Amino acid sequence: MTQSRNTQGLASPSWGKPLAMRTTTAKPFTEACLRLVRGWATRSVAVGAVATLVDVGVLLVCVRWLGFPNPLGAAVGVAVGSTVAFFGNRKFAFPDCEPELAPQLVRFIATISIGMALHASLVHVLADLFTVPVVLAKLIADLAVFGLGQLFLLRYLVFPAAKQPKWLRGRASVVPGAKKVRDSAARAA
Repeated sequence: MTQSRNTQGLASPSWGKPLAMRTTTAKPFTEACLRLVRGWATRSVAVGAVATLVDVGVLLVCVRWLGFPNPLGAAVGVAVGSTVAFFGNRKFAFPDCEPELAPQLVRFIATISIGMALHASLVHVLADLFTVPVVLAKLIADLAVFGLGQLFLLRYLVFPAAKQPKWLRGRASVVPGAKKVRDSAARAA
């Protein structure tokens, strides 16, 4: 008698419950992933990836085909890649930014100029002094200089969300109310 025990209940404590009831955390996790994918940070990282591909391509052309020194090739690559990054971020990652181009361009040039100087110096140290291959040195410098900090500089300094003009704030809050119908025939219709 002891050998014919029912072991189905021992296999799983939730045996017989529907699958949806056991996976209660899947929906919030999926929603969080979708919010993350749709967010400005993910779009900016994607634009940065495209800009990095352009940057590396220009670097390789400058160093291998045109004979530029490594720091100069890295600086030219960053300049071209940064141009791609500026217009890509403005158009795709931060479409809610201020409409004025000139202030954004000035702030972008200031942040990228400082970044380019740091980047070129780091590529020089890694590639020329420590003989790290130039592409690897460039990618290490990219992560060090244009990593997470650059992402937040882009969002909150270069491309801040547009603010509603003061003259429009008072008008935007006035919402026409619903019309009251006093005629019984109009209510029936």
